[in-house]
Amino acid sequence: MQNAQLQRELEQLRREKEERERELEDENAELKGELAKLRAEMDAVLKELQTIVDSKLGLELEIAAYRKLLEGEESRYVVTSSRSRLAGPSSSSLTRSQLGPLCDLGRRLVARDSRWRSCNSCYISRES
Repeated sequence: MQNAQLQRELEQLRREKEERERELEDENAELKGELAKLRAEMDAVLKELQTIVDSKLGLELEIAAYRKLLEGEESRYVVTSSRSRLAGPSSSSLTRSQLGPLCDLGRRLVARDSRWRSCNSCYISRES
């Protein structure tokens, strides 16, 4: 009698074990699917980030090229304006502070009357 009861308990424990194994296998499969989904999402984000970084680099190169063009125009303006004046500092002795400040657009402001004036007509007093 005790042997039969032990056999029933053993069978019950085996069924519980098999049921728990199936539950764990299902959970494992679910977690693997979630992991694959997260990896795909991460890959998409990394590709988007790479695209943004590439765009940023391209824009930085373009800004550098325009800055170089602007500096060339500034030096050309300084050379032209220094040649047109009879008395005044030579172009090689002019500093950026003597050229005037930059406006919000990054353009060099030009001295007009008692104010700095840029090509977009924004005014900043000489004192500021």
